[in-house]
Amino acid sequence: MQIPLKGVVLKLGLTALGRMEKNLFPWLGNIEIEKVTAPLILPVLRRIEARGAVETAHRCKTICSQIMRYAVATGRAERDPCADLRLSWLLLSLSDPVIFVKWNGNPSTGKKAVGIYS
Repeated sequence: MQIPLKGVVLKLGLTALGRMEKNLFPWLGNIEIEKVTAPLILPVLRRIEARGAVETAHRCKTICSQIMRYAVATGRAERDPCADLRLSWLLLSLSDPVIFVKWNGNPSTGKKAVGIYS
């Protein structure tokens, strides 16, 4: 049974499809799903980041992960390689500036930062 998509669900689906067509399919579209690995996905996400679309890169990683989890559940893939990208996503390259914020007390209390250091 096929459920017709309406309203918000349809819009979200079309948005996700548009992101995949623009950002993922040109580099990953011809690869069989069981052969998709983290080293194949990471450069694609970095390419999206390089053009300044960091949020789009995060959303594309989420979409990839959802697809891979579905593939695992239906027996089309062994595992979700996007799970391996969690740590590498957080690691900064040596050329990126690192900023530390020193808080005066607990940030949840509303006290402000007393300094920003790099």
